[in-house]
Amino acid sequence: MENSLIKVLEIRNYLLEANTTDRFIDYFDTHFVEKMQQLGGYTLGEFIVKDQPDRFVWLRGFSDMQKRLTFLNDFYMTSDIWKKFGPGANEMMINSDNVHLLRPLQEGNQLTDPITHIESNSFPDYKVATIDYYIANTRLPELVDLFNTSYLPFLKSTDIRTVSLWVSESSPNDFPRLPAFQDPNLLVAITFYATEDEYKIRTSQLRNTISPALERKLQEVVTTHTQQILFTIQNNYSKKKSDIR
Repeated sequence: MENSLIKVLEIRNYLLEANTTDRFIDYFDTHFVEKMQQLGGYTLGEFIVKDQPDRFVWLRGFSDMQKRLTFLNDFYMTSDIWKKFGPGANEMMINSDNVHLLRPLQEGNQLTDPITHIESNSFPDYKVATIDYYIANTRLPELVDLFNTSYLPFLKSTDIRTVSLWVSESSPNDFPRLPAFQDPNLLVAITFYATEDEYKIRTSQLRNTISPALERKLQEVVTTHTQQILFTIQNNYSKKKSDIR
């Protein structure tokens, strides 16, 4: 995929009918990915979810919110591709509304000013990714500051470096046919690991070496924290969930 500047990101988390994940992935890649890219909706990653065999998660990026609106109208409302193949995809999905609409805040582990975009090739073709959802009820600025001053440097000390931070897009979702969460208290961290072994080693180091003071401060600021562990479907779309596990 040609490198593009991404200012808007959707994390799309689908619940599929039982035992249809492999078939859905084939269908999705065969019929939709190329057309979406042509129209300006970039598939930045596809994943299956650890211990949830009927989940399919993918990342879709846009250059800005206006391009997103144009794309969604072009793809879902007027394209022959969706008219022809959309019903088949919908038959395999139980729920497709678990979506977060985000904008980039920071990339990497260095202390930098907030960013306005991230390059699409910043999403590496690694085997494992984690998506952490932090809710800091009315305290998001404190959490962002804590990440910048303490938590990201700590991650760097454990060699966890491929991290990007995201917050909810503040512009209204102007395509209500596809609903999305836009929680103003949310911070999202997307982290990639080259292998599952690296993921296990780094996260074990993290748990064993975090200081009590930093752990306590995170507990004070973070209201809820959930994490998804994801296995990457390779960009050549040749590897199915049964091959990855």
